[in-house]
Amino acid sequence: MRIVAAFDFISLVITTIAVFLLLKNWRRFIYTEIRYLFLGLFSLSGCYYLFMFIEWAGISTSLDKTEDLIGAMIPMLWAFIFYTFLQVIAKNELQNSERKYRNIANNLPGVVFRLHVNENGKNYFSFINTRGKELYGFTDDQSDIDTIINTRIYSEDRERIINSIAESINQKKIWHQEGRIMMYDGSLKWFAGFSSPTTEDDRLIFDGIFLDITLRKEAENALRESEEKYKLLIQNSSDAIFLFHNNHCELINKKFEEMFGLTINDINQPDFDFSRFIAPDSRQIFNKLKTRIKKRRNLDANYEFTILNAKGEEVEVDSSVNFIHNKDGTAIQGIIRDVAERKRLEEQLRQSQKMEAIGLLAGGVAHDFNNMLTVINGYSELLLNKNLPSELINPVIEIQDASERAARLTSQLLAFSRKQIAQPVLLNLNQVILDQLRMLHRLLGENIRISTALDPELRTIKADLSHIEQVIMNIVINAKDAMPLGGNLIIKTKNAEFDNDIFQNQQGTKNRRYALLSISDTGVGMDDITRSHIFEPFYTTKARDKGTGLGLATVYGIVKQNNGFIKVYSELKKGSTFEIYFPSNDEKVRDQSAPKKEESGLNGTGTILLVEDNEAVRNVTKITLENYGYQVITAADSEEALKIFNRQKDSINLLLTDVIMPLMSGKELADNLRKINSSLKVLFFSGYADDLTTGNEITKKNMNFIQKPYSNFELAKKIKTILKNNGMKL
Repeated sequence: MRIVAAFDFISLVITTIAVFLLLKNWRRFIYTEIRYLFLGLFSLSGCYYLFMFIEWAGISTSLDKTEDLIGAMIPMLWAFIFYTFLQVIAKNELQNSERKYRNIANNLPGVVFRLHVNENGKNYFSFINTRGKELYGFTDDQSDIDTIINTRIYSEDRERIINSIAESINQKKIWHQEGRIMMYDGSLKWFAGFSSPTTEDDRLIFDGIFLDITLRKEAENALRESEEKYKLLIQNSSDAIFLFHNNHCELINKKFEEMFGLTINDINQPDFDFSRFIAPDSRQIFNKLKTRIKKRRNLDANYEFTILNAKGEEVEVDSSVNFIHNKDGTAIQGIIRDVAERKRLEEQLRQSQKMEAIGLLAGGVAHDFNNMLTVINGYSELLLNKNLPSELINPVIEIQDASERAARLTSQLLAFSRKQIAQPVLLNLNQVILDQLRMLHRLLGENIRISTALDPELRTIKADLSHIEQVIMNIVINAKDAMPLGGNLIIKTKNAEFDNDIFQNQQGTKNRRYALLSISDTGVGMDDITRSHIFEPFYTTKARDKGTGLGLATVYGIVKQNNGFIKVYSELKKGSTFEIYFPSNDEKVRDQSAPKKEESGLNGTGTILLVEDNEAVRNVTKITLENYGYQVITAADSEEALKIFNRQKDSINLLLTDVIMPLMSGKELADNLRKINSSLKVLFFSGYADDLTTGNEITKKNMNFIQKPYSNFELAKKIKTILKNNGMKL
């Protein structure tokens, strides 16, 4: 009886706990049948305890068997209910876990997949996450891996990926590949695939992931292109470049190899010593640089020293060395630049500046000289036209001859300084040379043989004829002095064209087509020092009474004035060659024959306004023109000339004015006077054109011009021609 009571008590406790758990966890039971099972059990337990109460109260004693039957069923039912309850809870938690991890898989940045391997070769994806469908457009009907590979994998990657999948399946090993997949819009995306094998129910399964690596690949390509670009820049640099790290040479470019005749393997040899490529005079500087590098001291921006190149020749270089700090330590990067060209250009600039300074001086001297020579020439001619005593005629003639020689000297100074107003015309160099040959034969004498090689197709040049004759004459005179015992003089012409931009930059010209005049001799030649000074004015190797040192300086000035350039080749005892290049064109030369000189009939009539700031020139010019029959009104400057012209504008037939004057130039004066009288004739004269713009304008507009010093005859002839063309009766 006690055992039954104890059993009943336990049943009551279990029922109470069950009711409590049922009420507390009612909403957790997602399956309604579990809820009904609990309700049934609760009802059954309630009947059992009701029967017990009826029996206990003595209301009825016929329920023993029913009570016993129910009492026996209750523990079994509770055991079943608890087992079912635990199964349901476990299944619920499993579904929650699966749902959670599926959500994680679907939201991963890559494509998560499960591949089932079949023995018949029909492998398929049993799972592809949502991200895969979004990224690559996979659909449920594309679960067959062969379909995906054949339709979506880029053709260039397809065979490699198929082989790698087959190998991983056969060897049951981890699979990893990178490739490109075609999107539905036609674009390509890079992916990296990873998967590992496992077995499930004796079936081989690969679980893996595809990651979109398109951005990484683009970055890698950009980096590779950048590296390739800078590699090309380094390799094609005109400077020698090197890189050392941990005493090991990691990089040298082509220029370094060409400069020193070395490879990386040569430099990395244990016994290699770069000092043998340093000229003896520069080894002290190089050793100081080495010491600074070893001690990691601050380096100077540049080091200049002399190296020995692959041919053993000394080459001046400029070196820049820097430390590069990175995670692997400190590297040494350097650049070695051949500065021979820079030095040449610097020397060329210094030479040009020196020549320009001397040219300015020469031009100024020539200007004053020409004014004085104009006075000397004028008065000597006036004296010779007088009835001088016989004993005075020869001295005056000597004065005139000396003045003419001085005029030629100042002409050379002006040509050198490029301050002479040129009167360019179309010229054929062949004809100019042929016209001068007879005179050149007399100049050189019988012991020097002249030979020519003239190109019949030679293009024309545009230059002042007297300038070109002066160039030829001065070079020939130098050649004669270089061949005191006789020899050969060779004059050649030919067309030349240059397409090399570097050459054009060096010469400072944009012209490509030239006519070449080459004059060679078999004389004593020149050394490098002499050759570097030959175009400097007043530089000469001749005796003091044999030369002025202006001949080749004049040549230089004329050639530069005509936008040409000169090359000189010479060696001691092997002669010299001057190559002179003039810009050429295809225009044909007109008849160059000069008009016959008129010896008489230069007297004329009319009024001339003479404007000259030099009193001596003004006076002699006034006397000269009055002797030829003209009325002359003089003015010392432009302002005075303007006042005179305003008073007598109707009577003045010609303005004779200097080009360069204070306050107002002759050109500006002429423009102002022509505003008053547009028919006014003008004749400009000048000792030199300090203002090249004015001089060029006079030349281009074919204005009347006469160069100081001039003879009285030349001045009178020029004026008569101008006034005659104006229709005046002279």
